[in-house]
Amino acid sequence: MLTRLGPHLYKEKYIDSTISQSTGAADGSAVSQSTGAADGSAVSQSADFLGRESGPVGKKSGPVRRESDFVGEKSGSAGKIALSGRPSPSAVVKISEAAYPKIFPWRLEYNCPVHEHWNIVHTGMLIPECQQIYVCSDNCLRGVIMTADEMDAAQRISSVMPTEREVVSGQLEQVTIEGVSDVIRRLPKRPRAALVFLVCMHHFIGADSRYIFGQLQNRFPDIDIMPCFMDPIMQKVSLTPEQKQRKSMMAVLPNLPVNLHAVSILGDDLRLPESSDISRLLASRGIAVKQVMDCRTYDDYLAMGDSFLLLTRSALSVYGLKALAQKNGRHAFYLPPAAMDSQIEESLRRLIAAVGDAGDETAVGGCAKSGSLTAGSAADWSEEDREASNCSPDKQNAFRKRTGVSLNSFFLEEKQKTKAAYEKVKEEIGDAEIWMDYIAFPRPLSFARRLLTEGFRVTRVCMDGVSPEEEEDFRYLQENFPEMEIQSTSHVEAREKAKIRWQGGSGLHDSPVYSDEEAGQEPGSVKEPESVKEPGPVKEPESVKEPESVKAEDGAETAGTSGKAPGEAPGKILALGPKAAFFADTPYFVNWIENDGNWGWDGLRKLASAMVDAWNHPKDTRDLVQRKGLGLPSVVEKAQADSRMTAGRAMASVSGALAADSRTVRKEGSV
Repeated sequence: MLTRLGPHLYKEKYIDSTISQSTGAADGSAVSQSTGAADGSAVSQSADFLGRESGPVGKKSGPVRRESDFVGEKSGSAGKIALSGRPSPSAVVKISEAAYPKIFPWRLEYNCPVHEHWNIVHTGMLIPECQQIYVCSDNCLRGVIMTADEMDAAQRISSVMPTEREVVSGQLEQVTIEGVSDVIRRLPKRPRAALVFLVCMHHFIGADSRYIFGQLQNRFPDIDIMPCFMDPIMQKVSLTPEQKQRKSMMAVLPNLPVNLHAVSILGDDLRLPESSDISRLLASRGIAVKQVMDCRTYDDYLAMGDSFLLLTRSALSVYGLKALAQKNGRHAFYLPPAAMDSQIEESLRRLIAAVGDAGDETAVGGCAKSGSLTAGSAADWSEEDREASNCSPDKQNAFRKRTGVSLNSFFLEEKQKTKAAYEKVKEEIGDAEIWMDYIAFPRPLSFARRLLTEGFRVTRVCMDGVSPEEEEDFRYLQENFPEMEIQSTSHVEAREKAKIRWQGGSGLHDSPVYSDEEAGQEPGSVKEPESVKEPGPVKEPESVKEPESVKAEDGAETAGTSGKAPGEAPGKILALGPKAAFFADTPYFVNWIENDGNWGWDGLRKLASAMVDAWNHPKDTRDLVQRKGLGLPSVVEKAQADSRMTAGRAMASVSGALAADSRTVRKEGSV
């Protein structure tokens, strides 16, 4: 076994002991009954999502469905997902022909080189004074270590690498316990908490994870041991690693005395801005918003446990937030990142009802049920929710008296400002083709629907499956915009879809999708296209233009698209999200993940501004989209900034020397 504190320090150690094992679920609990998307970014879904019959655990028919794992589904209902159609064999399908909710089959997958979205390493780094420890083989650890190195946080990640002999000889539990203990004892500074990750080998061997984590907590009572898993093999048959990790990160929050003037936002990767609709409404009532991004110490993080209301905008965090709310007797509220006016308004009305009168100790949480999750659609309300909603007008009246703000007038003003913002975008980009992806928008169909109803031309959405939260949007788009296309990002065919669409693209790939003859070149003369630099507003280079007509896959000629905006080039695509930019091979893209932390009408207006900026300022797509963890510290960015600074100083020095020489020449000439 090798234990490693950081990227370079190793210590050989072999544990020659055995321990009796007991088999069970990987997390020491009953097998969870949900599935996620191929990359773990989708919300948990049921066995019915797989298109398989429900049956006993372990049977070939698939896992048993468990109601508690569903987002936005009222408790106790059958809530079965209505399956429609068969998964598409192609990587691109019209939405009118797409199956729900499994658009594409699960087969051999393509992993495109777009890595801006966060992974479990990035999320774990949010908690201060916390060490991440991975018990894994060295080949899998490579990506983990590189992720930490890239964000200059290698000192906060450690590893234990069992040997093959230790894994197959029944010693994995003891090796894990001793290895993690060895790492903790040898750290330069004792951590306040440790995210301990078990991996696929623990599932294969049937390791007793409950025993492992229990022993570690007993050995280190002063450290919060957070059970986590890095197990992609369970991605489609259990809770995802992200869901398990976020639950463990929340579970350590203590049950502190209730603070009636504080709300904690948990389980989100990106900060909710103060300008958001949520922040402004809560601030108008004198309620502070606590976020993990503001925590400088571990004690600051634990202090988030005093809030009377717990919020999340991430579907991946609903599972953990509900468990924390039930444990501490708090109210949990899920605000999905909706885009339609009715969805935003409904969520905010429910939030105000849940907040209640924060100055009245008898009304903690208002009409919301303790430990309940309230989602965005009234159709999902339980009878208790409906009964509770009857008091919301009184709460709204109290809100008006306290703040002088009418909810209805607030909503009307926000809608009008958002509508005006998108009118300006249309004046700028005209009828330009727009591609979107699920990295930029956790609910991509909802945002596609919003843009289409605003009059934009969204032609393709890059995603791999439909969340049950978006079924209404999916059905609406099928009926009203049947020609819009859905493209898989993981289908093996997607690799071909990602190749250069026209000669002289942004340089993401080695060769164009067409042959040399089709591209108008001599055979074998394909040149590496030049990268698009980022100098500011520039006229689109001729090399980025798409030909007036290109051959479709079936051999038919399709006319090139031409926008209506002044100066717009044929084929110029605006991408919303890094994966959409990659597959569209366009330098004109909004570089967002997870709505950039935004929510509601404020987020929609920020998106409008970002669309205009992306349209006028091309980016170096190849350089940007492959970087990990957008928004986090990056040694790559730091190195580039240092290089630019050094070059700037050198240029200034040369300019100064030339200026001095010029003054000398002028002086000598005058003499």
